[in-house]
Amino acid sequence: MGLAVAEARPGAAPRALSARILVDARGAASPYATADLVCPTVGGVLAGLEEGDGERQIRPDVGEILATTEDVEEGRQHLWEAFPGRRGETTVYLFYYARSGDVGPGALLSLYARFFRLLSRYKEGDARLVRPTFGFIPGWSRLSAAPRAPGRRVRLVGDAAARHSPLTFCGFGASVRELAATAADLARAVEDPGAPSTAHDAPVHSGTGALAALMARPAGGARAGEMNALLNTAFAVLHAMGNDAYAALLRDEMQPADFVRFLRETAARRPEVYREVVSALPLRAIGRWGAGLARELYRAR
Repeated sequence: MGLAVAEARPGAAPRALSARILVDARGAASPYATADLVCPTVGGVLAGLEEGDGERQIRPDVGEILATTEDVEEGRQHLWEAFPGRRGETTVYLFYYARSGDVGPGALLSLYARFFRLLSRYKEGDARLVRPTFGFIPGWSRLSAAPRAPGRRVRLVGDAAARHSPLTFCGFGASVRELAATAADLARAVEDPGAPSTAHDAPVHSGTGALAALMARPAGGARAGEMNALLNTAFAVLHAMGNDAYAALLRDEMQPADFVRFLRETAARRPEVYREVVSALPLRAIGRWGAGLARELYRAR
């Protein structure tokens, strides 16, 4: 059963390849992948940051996520993250959430310029870049159609199957956590190529996708501070819910009922969030978001 035709080199005769199944692990480069969001990210391993407990000092053994030093600028809410490394080194990133069609050529170059220009707003010290890291991280909000393989004998895995978290974007963690399930699914497909895939998305992804889509459309002008205010409220709610709930959300393990509780308590503290959601997301996307959450709540009963 021929599944693909490949040309070994320019001018060479095409060769037909056959197999019981074809595994597509091309990530966001797959033509079947679904990525309606993208996360331009720059930074790298830094040495020389000032260590300590101050707001603009670094704790080398403690990471920071979704930290901001300004409101929406240039139509984007820029975010900083730091991760512990070897002694004297910290990995620091600057990034923003965006819709895929809103990121043009030169985006990483201009973001790197901002990284070096404004790093001192984030942390003090005589920083030195030891090793750069940069790229475009794809994301799928779950507010658009899911990726579909072109046939029953083709299996999408990893980011090609949109397994990445819509909140943290990174698909590596999701792929590692689901490695056993993915391997079992592929083994079943080898035995019965026509069998449907049994891989399931993490339940919390139905909820966090809308949060990522909301951050990709921050309000500017007189409302430029709204995203920071929403982030402050959301993290205050997570803090009140306890470290277990906080960790579960970031690990894509939060149960739907706990996620709905998180949303309700955030809205209770910041009623403006209803207006912000309606102004940033189309009604169709809001409907898909609600339907997805309701489906996961029903499954969890």
